[in-house]
Amino acid sequence: MNWIFAATFSLAISGDLLPPQPDEVLRLPDSVISELDSRVIDRSRLSDKRLDLLVEYMFADDGLDFSYIVGPTRNPAGTYAAGEGNCLSFTLLFLALADQVGINAAPREVRVPLNWRRDGSALFESGHVNVLVRTEARRAVVDFEPDPDLSRRLSLKQRSNRISRERVLAHFYNNRAAELLGEGKPGLARLWSEHAVTLDPDFTAALNNRGVIEARLGEHDRALTFYRRALAIDTDNRSALFNMHELFRRTGQRQRADEALDRLEALRSSDPYVHWALARNLERLGEFKRAEKLYLRAIRMKDDDPLFHTGLAQVALALGDHERAERALSQAIALSRDQPNQEIRWNEQLLFLKARLPGV
Repeated sequence: MNWIFAATFSLAISGDLLPPQPDEVLRLPDSVISELDSRVIDRSRLSDKRLDLLVEYMFADDGLDFSYIVGPTRNPAGTYAAGEGNCLSFTLLFLALADQVGINAAPREVRVPLNWRRDGSALFESGHVNVLVRTEARRAVVDFEPDPDLSRRLSLKQRSNRISRERVLAHFYNNRAAELLGEGKPGLARLWSEHAVTLDPDFTAALNNRGVIEARLGEHDRALTFYRRALAIDTDNRSALFNMHELFRRTGQRQRADEALDRLEALRSSDPYVHWALARNLERLGEFKRAEKLYLRAIRMKDDDPLFHTGLAQVALALGDHERAERALSQAIALSRDQPNQEIRWNEQLLFLKARLPGV
């Protein structure tokens, strides 16, 4: 792999650097452009053939030889320099490469079960993006989700919407802002977030995350403004509602905090993990009765996930209901044994609970 331009094009690798301008994000190193000429463009005039050559070039040992990692999010030049990237990093890189070789490629936002990432007392909402490619011979979806079964499901047409280049760039800036905030750099995160909300003022995930950043910087009124902007676009935005509740709670506005929480509890969703995620955060806030209600709701929707029963056991124990806690813990342990990956993930938590409930 060619590493010559690693120093020059390291713009998105270091979290200490300022965000690039939007027109710089998809810029490719000259060495990659030269290789694309010889590896793709000069070998075929057909976009269908170029698509196959491009994918081969990205992952072949004698090409770019990229590998998948969970994070951080990088621009195409940064992904090239590092030789690895997450889903969004690869998506941006593919878009830049496709543009260079003349392939018709459009980013798509994919509807997936709500994925909340908790940082301190705030919730970040993340989504998924892939690419729709049209050639003279076929319609293809390029998706960099590493799980092949999930990737196939995410490629279904009914799960996605085409989005603008501005929107996909907003995803890039929003992801980096969330990552930087997680690293304890709220001031730098704000600079990245500003690009996200400017590129797409209706991007609710970016508005919510900007509210979290402002709250972390002590700008409570500004945080509330961004949460309300998100809710004006999506009245059922759970992340914004939860973060608004937490902001009111931390600033002593108990009535307004309860009103926000009531709105959250009233929301209905067919996704049990929505209720589980909210229950976990209510549990951390000491709202055990409300958390219990949501854990039970998740279990009614999907009773074979040990995560839900573990959560129920924890809040039941906190409420002093040892009998229910023991039943829930026994069920969690039984289900965990049937799911080896879950057993590894939750073994420490289950052991902790079991030590407090010797009857299990």
